[in-house]
Amino acid sequence: MFALPDGSDRVSGGNLYNAALIAALHPLASLRTLSLAACRAELARGVPGVYFIDSLDLEAFLAFPPPGPGQGLVLIVHHLPSLEPDLVPGHPALEIERAALPRFDGFLATSSFTSDWLAARGLERRRILTVVPAMADADPRPAAGGGDGDATAVRGLLVGNLIPRKSVRELLATLAAGLRPDDRLSLEIVGRDDLDPGYAAACARLAGEHPALRARVSLDGVVPHQRMPEVYRRANLFISASRMETFGMALQEARGQGLPILALDAGYTRHHFTDGESGILCQSLDGLVAQLLALAREPARLRALMDRARASRAGGYGWSDAARRLLDELARCGLGAAAQN
Repeated sequence: MFALPDGSDRVSGGNLYNAALIAALHPLASLRTLSLAACRAELARGVPGVYFIDSLDLEAFLAFPPPGPGQGLVLIVHHLPSLEPDLVPGHPALEIERAALPRFDGFLATSSFTSDWLAARGLERRRILTVVPAMADADPRPAAGGGDGDATAVRGLLVGNLIPRKSVRELLATLAAGLRPDDRLSLEIVGRDDLDPGYAAACARLAGEHPALRARVSLDGVVPHQRMPEVYRRANLFISASRMETFGMALQEARGQGLPILALDAGYTRHHFTDGESGILCQSLDGLVAQLLALAREPARLRALMDRARASRAGGYGWSDAARRLLDELARCGLGAAAQN
């Protein structure tokens, strides 16, 4: 049973992961999706099985009854409050996390970074199930720079919700300070603006009112996921200023489309590309913007980066593989019997 959080139909990395994994599991296992309230009721009635609960629902989970015979609880760890860069010690979300984690029988991690993080918190390795997302099939058409790798301007793409952790406002402010009138650079930003309206409004003001950014930056809001391949095709460089990525679905999609990546070294980000070959890893926002401007001013560097990124594009691991991996991991950690009940 998968207890899906409210808003699961909205575009987010976690929702895309849940939906794709569930779809791949359907031919392999008896499976149901539930609301959080229905999940709580099923547990209370003693219905056996493995219950997967998204980490967005930690506070509500504290009111759940403990699992009974034949029941197992697995937390889908997309993001935890302890991984949020701006939370101060003693924040209520951290207290909720500390109270909730010991109550789970297993933890579904989407990356080795998250698995290591959980183990460092004192959780048993045998209870941590690591199932990384599959890479979507690449668009066979050439990207924006052209099939021959030609690029005379940076057409940057940033995919991320307008929240402080993604550092969009800070990126725009730093970029505005360094831009020259003749820099050939544009930036398309795709992501939700409803999660932190104040921060999103600050991003929009900066992009719309600063003279250096007004003609270069577009804030496109949410784009349906099925239309994202055409968005990636418009770009020739993917940019991530996020200060924490436990996996980074958009980073993986960009690599799958053959885009080079310019990103802050945060969480799992460094595993999506080879620094200096298919992307550039930066230790600070100032450093990232300096590299972005350098690529705009040195087209030959951008062309070489694009060529290497396209050549290193890899695949071969699909969602059916991820689903089988999950079933194997459930058996390994002793929850396979509950899944069969």
